[in-house]
Amino acid sequence: MTNKSSLIVASTNKELELLLRSFSYGRFFVLCDSNTWRECFPLIASALSDRPCHIHIIPPGEIYKQTGTLLGILEEFASQGFQKSDLLVNLGGGTVSDIGGLAAALYQRGIPYINLPTTLLAMADAAHGGKTAVDFSGIKNLIGTFWFPQHTIVFPGFLKTLPQRELHAGYVEVLKQALLAGKQAWNKASKLAPEQLIENPEIIYEAARFKLRIVRQDPNDKGLRQVLNLGHTVGHAVEAWSLRHPEGPLLHGEAIALGMLAELRLSVSHAGLDESFAHLATKVFSKFLKPPIPSKADIEDLLQYMRYDKKNRAAAIHFSLLVKPGKALTGVSIGENKLRLALQETLSVIQHQ
Repeated sequence: MTNKSSLIVASTNKELELLLRSFSYGRFFVLCDSNTWRECFPLIASALSDRPCHIHIIPPGEIYKQTGTLLGILEEFASQGFQKSDLLVNLGGGTVSDIGGLAAALYQRGIPYINLPTTLLAMADAAHGGKTAVDFSGIKNLIGTFWFPQHTIVFPGFLKTLPQRELHAGYVEVLKQALLAGKQAWNKASKLAPEQLIENPEIIYEAARFKLRIVRQDPNDKGLRQVLNLGHTVGHAVEAWSLRHPEGPLLHGEAIALGMLAELRLSVSHAGLDESFAHLATKVFSKFLKPPIPSKADIEDLLQYMRYDKKNRAAAIHFSLLVKPGKALTGVSIGENKLRLALQETLSVIQHQ
């Protein structure tokens, strides 16, 4: 599927209902988790009542973004006789859109789907761009492909269903997008509290539009799109580490918050980012840190996870780093000794906050 997916904003329940009724597909197959089934599906149920609709519910959380869950979805497609004339609706956060998109890519060599993100993180980032994946062998997103949704529909009313922790974690991605978009976007986003987004949804739309502009220039993540990985080399390693921690797992945005702290420090030393600005940005991202926090004793485990990062080339760990708001470098190779030192310094600062 080519990158022709669109972002559609539905500001009200009525707009969302009219939009879903307008799709000319034979049947709906709604993929959701147990949380979005309970909290969000009732908001769209009447819009899906004019044609056959099958619902498949998976357990919530990154820990279930695995091959077993994927196979269960594919088996359900087959048992229900799902066809290319039908439409998959991914109703959920990043886990649902990631695994649902991959199922859509694999079944019958590709079927149509839409994303209806219910978390802030998915509205601003994860549901856009066509990256689909499951975790494998303890490594995030190790199995996946590109398969673009027909549409991603952002309905900010779903934010009212989120617990505070989910809202705060999602705001980390909004802030990251703002950093990459430029100083004006950063100043606007960094002054806003996550709870204010329901009354200021334009911040979400701006983050999503920014990502789509990047994706349309580099749909297969060969160059420019890699700027979006700012904070994610360390962040994904922290997230994978937390999945095995007795206090974990961290939410994606919580792990990325720590990743941003480390990679802002690396941006100063390896990309020329102004140190005073990095300090201010670090204070903003620090607000979103949650336990468990790795200790210095965990650094070797984090490095091992980073060695599997998809940006790596020739056995070197590569980063996307910030030069200044609105400008980033991709493919920055950093030796492991320097990386160890940056991680030690970052964790030391966190411990003394």
